Amino acid sequence: MRNLFPYSYLIISLCFTIIINAQESQLSTRDFQQHFDQAKKLSRANLYSESIEELTKSIKLAQLNYLEKEEIQATIFLAETLRKTRDYDKGAALLLRLKNTEKYPLEHVKKLGRLAAIYHESSFDDRQQTVDSVSKYINLGLEFADSYDFEIEKALLKNEFGHLIGGSDALPYHLEAAQLFLKNNDRHNYVGAMTKVLNIYQNTIHDHDKADSIIQILLKETGGKNWHTAEVELFNIIAYQYILKSGDSLNYFKWKDKANKSLIKYSAAIGSERLDNFRVQQETLNFQNEAINAQLALTQQEIRTRNLFIYLSILIVIILSIAILFYRELILRNKLKVMNQQLETANKQYQMLMIESNHRIKNNLQMVISMFEFAETTPNVNDLTVIKRMSRKIQTISALHKHLYADVHNEKVSLEIYFNEIIKLYSDLSTTHFIISHQFENAEIRSQRIVYFGLIFNEMLSNTMEHSKAAAKQAHIEISKDNEIFTFYYKDNSPWDLNYKEGTGSVLIRQLVERVGGFDFLFDPKNGQFNFSFHV
Repeated sequence: MRNLFPYSYLIISLCFTIIINAQESQLSTRDFQQHFDQAKKLSRANLYSESIEELTKSIKLAQLNYLEKEEIQATIFLAETLRKTRDYDKGAALLLRLKNTEKYPLEHVKKLGRLAAIYHESSFDDRQQTVDSVSKYINLGLEFADSYDFEIEKALLKNEFGHLIGGSDALPYHLEAAQLFLKNNDRHNYVGAMTKVLNIYQNTIHDHDKADSIIQILLKETGGKNWHTAEVELFNIIAYQYILKSGDSLNYFKWKDKANKSLIKYSAAIGSERLDNFRVQQETLNFQNEAINAQLALTQQEIRTRNLFIYLSILIVIILSIAILFYRELILRNKLKVMNQQLETANKQYQMLMIESNHRIKNNLQMVISMFEFAETTPNVNDLTVIKRMSRKIQTISALHKHLYADVHNEKVSLEIYFNEIIKLYSDLSTTHFIISHQFENAEIRSQRIVYFGLIFNEMLSNTMEHSKAAAKQAHIEISKDNEIFTFYYKDNSPWDLNYKEGTGSVLIRQLVERVGGFDFLFDPKNGQFNFSFHV
């Protein structure tokens, strides 16, 4: 589960990043399109400087947001606008700097067509150089247009090439362009191409019958439409047709008048567009305000989205951390439960083993005691004394194991209970009257250590029985406590032999006291008094 945590966090972060980038991309594309559409409106109103300003903003937006195709579209339109303002060098430089246009075939063909138009209108001093340069870009554009079946673009390039070469040689190019425009229902460009065909038949080839038939077609196409510039050109050609054909000045002035009226209508339309400039400028201002508001809204949305991402990330981290901790705690609890069960099983086995061991030790010690009791039938007095001393020591140890067996194994044993067992044992073994008084401050001592206290007490009682000369033997034992220090006190009021040399019973007692960690050991042979201190 811990291994899944970094991957979960990575997937969540990736999802949020994709969502944020998608939102930003949509907003950036929308902003670009708003500036681009506004530039087109301004261009149609002949407000070229304002249009160029909007196009520049569009291009910057596209570059900042890596909108390559949109950047190419805006740059081509900017170059066309510069051509209209006769800034040919800047327009050509912009188009020549455009890279990767081949990735977008339609935009690439448009770029080549605009380059051809710019070089044609800029007119080099050398006529042949102009033809060569324009032909180069038109031929490249036609190759792409044919490859991708861009018929409108092909028609525009054909028309441009016919306009370039002029004369009767241009006729097939204008005718092919006209047919392509008509096929694609582009009536306005169809009229423009056929007007050029009409001009060739009338002024170059002088085929007036063919010219008359074309005039009828064009009059029908322009009727009822507000194509004023097309009407001006067409009406002027018809007027000259009457002069060239029959010298009919009446019809000449009639059609000239129509041409002038169409020109006036065109001027009125231009004037109307000029009057609309204020509205367009106001729309531009409104658009700019909308753009500012949109940018502000975008910034606020980005802040909210990032904050949401941070909060959700923190929440997910907290939830996953809690889940990991809970999972680890569950594992530890299960391990602890298994360990406790194993310890409980081991403890039960250990207790059974200790019970069995204490029981067998007690039985074995009883067998040894029985053997010593059997040996007491020997007549040797010295041997009998030794046997009795050994028997009492063994019985002291046996009493402890009997106590351990009865209590079903405790880690600590009560000193008071153990000493009372020894006192009872000596009272039963003594052939003479033996009084043992006692006062115990109970202490709980570990079982492996308390056996040495039993041997100390046994050695003191044995010495009293052997060395006391009183008819009625008596001894007093006391265990007292001061703070955390216990004091062992024993006295039997029987003076030891003045010739006694320390080295037998007292030395053994001193060694046993050291074994239990006793300190401040004192022995007074005048009245058989022992005392020492110890810690539990």
